[in-house]
Amino acid sequence: MIEDSVKQKKEIVDSDDGFQNIVSVLPKSRSSKALLLLHKLKDGGVTWSDNGVVSFEGRSIEDSNIIDLVYDLVRSSRSTTEPKGWEEFVKVLKQVNVPC
Repeated sequence: MIEDSVKQKKEIVDSDDGFQNIVSVLPKSRSSKALLLLHKLKDGGVTWSDNGVVSFEGRSIEDSNIIDLVYDLVRSSRSTTEPKGWEEFVKVLKQVNVPC
């Protein structure tokens, strides 16, 4: 059971799905968590534009940026100022069953 979970996580981390442009700007120590999160978001129907604006169920989160939001989630301590779109993004995370 544990081996299956580890294998599944490795497959997710090894696959790219175009996420490297996002992960490449994050600290390397957070890249695995960021990739897992991005896959979970994508599987839950969350999308983002080329300039990083996050959308869910056809609605854009105004002034949001996927890099800022993901980085704030995977960093070891949260920033004192929330990234733009944070409150709405947290609602989306709950809908796609991502703990935050």
